[in-house]
Amino acid sequence: MTNEQNAKIQKEEAKLAKRQEQIRKAKAAEKVQKRKVQKLKRDARTHQLCERGGELNRLLQRPDDLTDEQVKQFLQDVFALPVVQDKLAALLPPDPLEELAEQSEPEAQEEQEAQEEPEEPIPVSPPKPTNNEPGNRPPSSPYQKGSSFGGKKGRKR
Repeated sequence: MTNEQNAKIQKEEAKLAKRQEQIRKAKAAEKVQKRKVQKLKRDARTHQLCERGGELNRLLQRPDDLTDEQVKQFLQDVFALPVVQDKLAALLPPDPLEELAEQSEPEAQEEQEAQEEPEEPIPVSPPKPTNNEPGNRPPSSPYQKGSSFGGKKGRKR
């Protein structure tokens, strides 16, 4: 090899090393940016939870006299009311996935009718009895074992 060829090789290797360093820096910057996004999402969720929890606390009569379990049961009872479900449905924007399912439903029914064969009815098992006692319900989150209204009990860090 000549000196000229060696010089070209060294020049290209220097370019390669520079690109690899740029890639390393870009990956590090990407990690930093992802952490920032995660922190912003976490902060937004925390703010939302505090705002909503504060509003609930404001609306409850004597909130300090109620246990977390009583508040939880009260909210479950209130949100089970049909009038509340209707009001909530009216507040929510339409679900795009639900709209797609409704649009494709007539097509699916036509296909099903064309391919329909007599089938045996599927046996339906009776619903399992629910026991709403605090110790007999699963936690609302797989990561949360204690009260769902805060505190440090059962919280993983």
